[in-house]
Amino acid sequence: MSLRDASHCLTELAAGRTPERLFVLTGALALDELRARTVFSRDLLDAAEGLAILARGGKLELNDEGRVRAALLASIVQAADHRAAKPDLGATSEP
Repeated sequence: MSLRDASHCLTELAAGRTPERLFVLTGALALDELRARTVFSRDLLDAAEGLAILARGGKLELNDEGRVRAALLASIVQAADHRAAKPDLGATSEP
């Protein structure tokens, strides 16, 4: 389960393809986990809701504007993944 899976799904949607179910499920779970731990932007909420629709067996019929939005959301999820992977530089370590 990773945000990379969520980003992959959104990239597939942006290309007009249907993402594989495994990636949809793991991507939706990763976004739900992130939502439980952090404050979500509106864009991450949109990404999470879109994948949740697909995870429940729904469909997203995206037009050109929707595919552009999916590509933008994929890049936002990638950025969130990079931020989550970076260690907290402000934290002090105990000896």
